[in-house]
Amino acid sequence: DEQVLLTFKIRSSFLYRCIMTAALGSLLLGYDIGIISGAIIPIRDQLGLSHTQIEIMTSSLLFTSVIGSIIAGAVADMIGRRKGLLIASLIFGGGSIGMACSDSFEELLTWRCITG
Repeated sequence: DEQVLLTFKIRSSFLYRCIMTAALGSLLLGYDIGIISGAIIPIRDQLGLSHTQIEIMTSSLLFTSVIGSIIAGAVADMIGRRKGLLIASLIFGGGSIGMACSDSFEELLTWRCITG
């Protein structure tokens, strides 16, 4: 039993990198939630959104991030964690640009779902 436990010992530097990566992902999601809470009024005024549309828009990123979290394990198994994180970062960055350039509710909702 002891011999098996010793072969699976994790280096502390690797462990800290994993922790920081997970924390950064959570930080980005929290940052987006904070930003959207401050941007709701200007977005509502510019796009003429109803209360229901605002609720859908706000929660869409959270809902799709749950789906993305479920898929992330399979993606990491297929192409590796590093490439998976790189792809996720590119999607998040592209989605942020897409949200900033959106001219309609449907377009904004699509980009928020992609970003999630």
